[in-house]
Amino acid sequence: MVVLCITAFILLANDPFKNIEYFKLKNGFQVYMLPDNHAEKTSILISVGVGYGDENDNNFGISHLVEHLIFRDARVPHRDYLDYLTAKGATYVNGQTNRFETYYTATIDSNKSILLVKSFAKMLFDKNITKVDLEAERGALQSEIKEPNKMAIAIWNIANLIKKISPQIWLKDSKEYSETKTARVIQ
Repeated sequence: MVVLCITAFILLANDPFKNIEYFKLKNGFQVYMLPDNHAEKTSILISVGVGYGDENDNNFGISHLVEHLIFRDARVPHRDYLDYLTAKGATYVNGQTNRFETYYTATIDSNKSILLVKSFAKMLFDKNITKVDLEAERGALQSEIKEPNKMAIAIWNIANLIKKISPQIWLKDSKEYSETKTARVIQ
């Protein structure tokens, strides 16, 4: 009994979660941070459960466009959080659209953690974008993916055919399928 009490006391005294900081931004975004005085960098990753696999022929490409528009805002220098955060010292800022997930990530010096969190909250929940931003990002996407070529169109049509003929093949890596698994490998 004494050993159990001593063990419980040691575990509680060394609880790494007792220093979790919680705050709520004006827009309702809830932030939990676990400070580490030895950490030199802070990284943030926000994952949204929507990707190009959720699209169809009528809205193909919208997930990638939204990914780009998340970084746009007329109130920040260059109208772009990517450039703004890089100028503030971020060593990595990126967004990526996958099949059923889009994510946004950045890494910055730990003494600028709050700047990073507040910037991401504004990127996601306090937008000021205009037609200028939409056209700029539409142009960026066109230069990234080029104009659709015959091979890309053929692959898209084959994927749609497989989706219609045999939905279980299409769903194998989808949200519905992965929710039935007890563990999922994160890529």
